[in-house]
Order: sequence, then structure tokens, then C-alpha cells
Amino acid sequence: MLYAHEACVACSTSLNVATLIDSAALCKLQSVHVSVLSVHLQHCLLFRAKPEEYTALIKAKDAAGLMDLLTDVKVEQNVVERVKLKAATFGQEIDPAAAQQQRHQHEHRTYKVQPDVFGRMYDDIVMPLTKDVQVEYLLHRLD
Repeated sequence: MLYAHEACVACSTSLNVATLIDSAALCKLQSVHVSVLSVHLQHCLLFRAKPEEYTALIKAKDAAGLMDLLTDVKVEQNVVERVKLKAATFGQEIDPAAAQQQRHQHEHRTYKVQPDVFGRMYDDIVMPLTKDVQVEYLLHRLD
């Protein structure tokens, strides 16, 4: 939410409100589409890896068992680290003069939003919601 607010403030000087609303709506639709596709692809990969286990849990309507089977802490930690790395890479304040000086002095980089914010958001919100949707999707898989 913080990032979206900062982006809107930066854009508001050059774009009118209608353009910002249209852009935000388009981004939300694209985000929903990508999320649905991601859940579907993850479901297919997971279901194919252990079809008997998933089928038994789905038939038993065992949501907790499905959540346990879906959860891989090591993979989730790797995902959070990748999100933070991408946020650090693409969220830097770009100033060529300061970047040259930072390289020589090994100073900390300046970010628009601290990468840990994205890591925590992904760990606390995105992955749990995705897994909730996957469990619901799986529970209705054999209907």
C-alpha cells in the first residue's frame, strides 16, 4: 500500500486523476489475472507430484491436511528472499553520481521502499492468501 501511495504521488504531477484511476484499475485486473493463473499452475504442479495424497485429502475434505501438504517452509523462505532481492534491485533510487560514490565507499544503497517491507508483505499476506485459495480450489477439484 505504501508503494502504491508513493507511486501515485509521483505520477500525480504529470497525469490527471482519471488517467490514474484507469491505470490503477488496469493494474488490479492484471494482478488478479496473474494471481489466478499462478494458483492454477501451482495446483497442477502440486497435484501431479502427489496425486494419491491430494486425492485422498480432497475426498476427505481435509483442508488442514491440504494446507500441510501444500506448505514447504524452505521453498517459502527462498521465495521471500527472492522477493527481497528483486525489491532491492528494482527499488533503488537511481542517481549515477551517488551510485559511483557508493561503489567506492561501500555505503548503503537508498531504496524507494525498504526490501524487507516487500518480503514481510509476501510472507505475511501474499503466500498465506495464495495457499488459502489453493486449498479451496483443491477442495472443489473433484466435484
